[in-house]
Amino acid sequence: MTSREILLGGLRVSCLDAGSFAIPSDSMYVAAVGGGRGLPPGTPRRFVLSMNAFLIEGPAGRILIDPGLGAKPSAPAADLAELAPGPGLTARLAERGLAPADIDVVVDTHLHFDHAGGNTEAGPDGRIRPAFPRAEYVVRKGEWDTGSHPPARDRASYVSADFAPLAGSGRLRLVEGEIPLAEGLTLIPTPGHTAHHQSLILEAGGTAVLFAGDLVPTAAHVGFGFIMSYDLEPRLVLKTKRAVYDRLGSGEVILAMPHEARTPFGRLVREDGRFELRPLA
Repeated sequence: MTSREILLGGLRVSCLDAGSFAIPSDSMYVAAVGGGRGLPPGTPRRFVLSMNAFLIEGPAGRILIDPGLGAKPSAPAADLAELAPGPGLTARLAERGLAPADIDVVVDTHLHFDHAGGNTEAGPDGRIRPAFPRAEYVVRKGEWDTGSHPPARDRASYVSADFAPLAGSGRLRLVEGEIPLAEGLTLIPTPGHTAHHQSLILEAGGTAVLFAGDLVPTAAHVGFGFIMSYDLEPRLVLKTKRAVYDRLGSGEVILAMPHEARTPFGRLVREDGRFELRPLA
C-alpha cells in the first residue's frame, strides 16, 4: 500500500490526480452542531482542494469513481480560484497504459461540477459527448433529477453539459437504494451533502475501502467536528456518517477521500469513541 495506491488481493485501487483549486477555508470547515470550534490548527486562509478520481482495476473490469472537473470550459470552473488542472485525467490514465475507452464503468457519487465535469468532453465537432465511450455511467436517480432541475441554492453546482448528454448515449444507468455493483463492491445511499449522494464500499481480503465522496471530503472531516458550508443538510451528513461508520464496524477500514491532497487514502481508526485517520502501513 502507498499514499496513492492500494493492492487488495487481485484488485488495484489507484488515486488519480485530476487537478486542484482553492476555496476559503471557512467554507470548507464549518463547526458542526455539537462539534469543534474554529478552524483546525494551522489552517491557511485558503484551502487547496484536490480533485481525486479513484480507479478500481480487477476481474470485473475498470471502474472509475468521480472523474473530476474535466477539460471542457464551464462557467463554474472559470470562477474557481487558483485552478490547477494539471495534465488531466486522460494523461493520468495514459501513465498506467490506459485510454478512456478502457474504462468499463464510471460512478458519480454526485453530479456537482468538480466531481462530474469529467463525465463528458467536447468532440472535434464541438459537440459534448461521453468522455469514456465504452463505459456505463452509474448515477443515483434522485441525483439525476435534482441536477436536471436544481434548487436555487445548488444551481451553481450543477452544469447540465456534465451529465445531460449521457441520457441519449444508451450508457446511463440510474439506480435507487443499495445495490451490488460488482463482486465485493456495493453502492450505498449517503445523503446529506446532496439529498441523493452515494458512496461505495469495496470489501476484499478482510479490508473495506470506503469511497466516501463528499461525505468525508478531507482528513479534517473524518470526525464529527466539521462539515462544509456546501453540505445541503448538515445534520444529515453527521447522521449518515455515523451510520456508515457503524456499518463498517471495527475491522480494517481505509478511507478514500476526493479532496484530500496529502493523504487521499488513510486508515480509519476508532479510539475512545472517536474516529481518526492514520497513515497506511
